[in-house]
Amino acid sequence: MKSMRIALVTIVAVFAFSAVAASSAFASPEWYAKKAGVFAKVSKATKMNFESKFELSDTKYSAGIPLAVACTGEGSGEINVGGKGAISLFKVTRCEPAKVELNWCQKFETASMQNAPWGLELYKEGSEIRERIVSGGSGTPAWRFTCDTVSGIVADECNATTSTLMTNNVSGGLVEAAFEKKSAKTQCSQGGKEAGEWKGVLKLKANETGVEAIKVE
Repeated sequence: MKSMRIALVTIVAVFAFSAVAASSAFASPEWYAKKAGVFAKVSKATKMNFESKFELSDTKYSAGIPLAVACTGEGSGEINVGGKGAISLFKVTRCEPAKVELNWCQKFETASMQNAPWGLELYKEGSEIRERIVSGGSGTPAWRFTCDTVSGIVADECNATTSTLMTNNVSGGLVEAAFEKKSAKTQCSQGGKEAGEWKGVLKLKANETGVEAIKVE
């Protein structure tokens, strides 16, 4: 009888441990802010800014040749509770035709963020922490740019409704959001469905008094 009780207690303990492990594995990721040397989940909206190097390519623009730009940019927004956040400003500081073998963009003209703010949502995919770019309430997040081509100036608008891989840059106290192979292609006004391809990294850093660093976990 005693051995049966021990076995029962052992089974219950194993199930309890498994439940905790499963809960931890599937827990939604959160934003953390470091204050006075200690990280804790953010409890309110916290200002952040970012800088980036990225390429945006309409891969289906015409005749199998893309309309593509390479840019550096900067912007601002916030991180918030529940893995939420927003980008309220995203502007380019420099742009040029992307250095690809063939490119309809002969000369960069203009670019602008559309339908600000853009919403942000952290989520888990396997062991990876990723972030979706979604509507912030003003319409579909998008980037509009114009290029001078052999056919004249062309305007294109590509959605930013894709995802990024989130990596903590511990030494810099920031988080890197990378457009990479799992980042879905998006709709472009010129090329159509799954024509827009984003590449590059956004480096997100706290811009709030008293916040020393941020991370995702």
